Amino acid sequence: MFFADDMVQFAEASTQQLNVILECLNWFCSRSGQKVNRQKSHIFVSRNVEEAVANNLSSISGIPSTTDLGSMSGYHQFMGESLGVRYWCSPCLNPSHYIRYKLAFYRWGYALKLKNNSKLYVGRTEWERKCHLVNWEVCVDPKSKGGLGVKRLHPRNLAFKTKLGWRLMEEKDSFWARVLKGKYMQTAPNGQELQAKQGASNAWQGITKVANFLELGRKVAVRNGKSTCFWIDKWVGNEPLSKFLLKDIDLVERYKKVHEYWIRRIGWNSEALNEMLPTHMKNILVTCIVSNNEDIEDSRCWDKTSKGDSH
Repeated sequence: MFFADDMVQFAEASTQQLNVILECLNWFCSRSGQKVNRQKSHIFVSRNVEEAVANNLSSISGIPSTTDLGSMSGYHQFMGESLGVRYWCSPCLNPSHYIRYKLAFYRWGYALKLKNNSKLYVGRTEWERKCHLVNWEVCVDPKSKGGLGVKRLHPRNLAFKTKLGWRLMEEKDSFWARVLKGKYMQTAPNGQELQAKQGASNAWQGITKVANFLELGRKVAVRNGKSTCFWIDKWVGNEPLSKFLLKDIDLVERYKKVHEYWIRRIGWNSEALNEMLPTHMKNILVTCIVSNNEDIEDSRCWDKTSKGDSH
């Protein structure tokens, strides 16, 4: 059963049935590109299941067992998941079990309502308006500062879409990434791959809206320097070196690779760079080296910390 980004699977409480579920999940993840957060998922068993059996199922799956499918207090636990999976493993599913499931799921649905609007705090309905009992800024302030600790959804949503865009660029052999690239990036001009298209899927529209964030956070880790443009790519400092050019250069010079300015056993070609870069950038450049091992290729990395600051 599905509800928003939650999925509940019903099965007999046995190792065999659990393996079937895990196999289905692995297949789904490999095709869709989504990932199951097992620490934020739960296995729920009925009272008829022995504790040893429940512990064994939890150990095999790597998913913690629980005696409660969720309530308002579980709201914050599930905010960050890309795919929430809750299991209900029971020897027999009877009406009482189903009713308990529906009640728990209704409470979770009510928690989802809290994510989408502020009716719970404001006390407003479609027919009447009331005074705001709590300022929204107080609601979203952390508890350590006297707030209620409710998470802002907009920045989280931007972070999730940015992470999805990063995976699209990095997981080149993934089935879902190849589908999106084949559909939306085949005819895109170089450097404009993440462009919005009319009638595109929600996933693609979301990724294109955070293209600027991807560009700000993406950086190249230089190894042999053969695939990184010295002036155009961001690989040293927080901006491309072209921002610091002291004079105009032609297109041939502008598209030179990093390794073309590196002299083996000597270092950077100071004669070529002296008139192009200011002193402070040349001092930073001296701390960078290019590998002499041509088999070690350049790679992309994320330049920001978990708080959004540069490394």
